[in-house]
Amino acid sequence: MTKRLLLFILLATCCIASYAADAQNEQSTDKYDGVFSYESHTYEGVTLPYRKAVLNADKAGEPILVTYLHEAPSRGTDNAPQLKEAAVDSIYTYLLQSGRPAIFIAPHCPTTTGWTGQLRRVIHHLQDECASISNVKDKYIAGCSIGANGVWCQLNFYPSYYTAAMAVAGDPSGYDATEIATTPVLTVMGTADTVMPLVNVENLIPAVQTAGGTIRLDVEDGSDHVTTCNRAYTRERLDWLFSHSKGGTTGVATVKASQIATDSPVYDLNGRRVSHPGHGYYIENGKIVIR
Repeated sequence: MTKRLLLFILLATCCIASYAADAQNEQSTDKYDGVFSYESHTYEGVTLPYRKAVLNADKAGEPILVTYLHEAPSRGTDNAPQLKEAAVDSIYTYLLQSGRPAIFIAPHCPTTTGWTGQLRRVIHHLQDECASISNVKDKYIAGCSIGANGVWCQLNFYPSYYTAAMAVAGDPSGYDATEIATTPVLTVMGTADTVMPLVNVENLIPAVQTAGGTIRLDVEDGSDHVTTCNRAYTRERLDWLFSHSKGGTTGVATVKASQIATDSPVYDLNGRRVSHPGHGYYIENGKIVIR
């Protein structure tokens, strides 16, 4: 009887140790634990979980506020998957290496909704609160896929609020170009993206130009939706995003045809390759070109 009891205790101890090890390993998969705190914000009866990192707090200069809105697959309830997206790594690393004081927040979208509607008001209120506490002047917003839809929504409903924005593989359809034109924005689209096709930005470019705004369209040739989102946040593009500050100049960020190699493939704003382009707007080397 005693031997059986000892054996039972030994097996139970092993099971508990194994469970604890598995739990620890599962937690360790979130490499940003201890870097991004777990937070939540309630507004209009809606509680939005989010993660927050404070970077370079010991450095001189005014802090900036950066908000990232994640893709659809990262929706959920545990306030963790959004930090596993490639964009978060790219933005976090860039901010850390820049030495600039920054607050980086990544809200977590519920499974059954998106970033528009009521959530866009909750996000805006959260940003106001973060900005007022830390005396922030420059606010930036970025997103991929449905997160980019949320970026376009924010720019439409809160003109001039953001210093600059980056929307990757999103849909600006239905929003007012004159409102969007108040914020410099970089958008990245893939020619093989069937989820958020390049055509979604076709009418936006000239409309923003007419309104006097700053917009840059980068095209990833041959990239589908997932690839575009994973590759978009390059250092050069983040340089562009964070080079803007309140009081900066505006104007359409375009490239003249004379600046592009003559053997570069040319696309119209629908993403169709053009053999003999005439006068108008085209895409070459991922840039909008005026011919």
